[in-house]
Amino acid sequence: MSFIVLRAGALSTFQDRGRMGLQHLGVPVGGAMDERSHRLANLLVGNAEDTATLEVTLLGPRLAFTRSCCVALCGATLEARRGNEPMPMNRPIVLRSGDVLDLGGCRRGARAYLAVHGGFALPRVMGSQSTAVRGGFGGWQGRA
Repeated sequence: MSFIVLRAGALSTFQDRGRMGLQHLGVPVGGAMDERSHRLANLLVGNAEDTATLEVTLLGPRLAFTRSCCVALCGATLEARRGNEPMPMNRPIVLRSGDVLDLGGCRRGARAYLAVHGGFALPRVMGSQSTAVRGGFGGWQGRA
């Protein structure tokens, strides 16, 4: 998956179901805050349930897609637009190369999940692609 971040959101991180079994080493489980929405977004685009999604908190990013792909947006109701038209939630949508997806503020709920068919090219750290912001690892270079 390939896109350019035109505007960062308030706190957008990549999350999967987290890192299990490492708490005794001080590593938090982390993972998607709304596991149901995370799993639904993945299932809608044909991914395994544990594939990393982009977790959007309160205010989302603006993304320019450089390749065509199938995406799904689930979770909090937010102002999502593909170009000038509203983007529906809870269903698969095909974005074309050059499309700009603007994920605005949440109107109801706090977190939404963007899944892309095939997932994001992220390294696995301790068995997970989830971002651990406090620890500075996982996701995209350990940061939002």
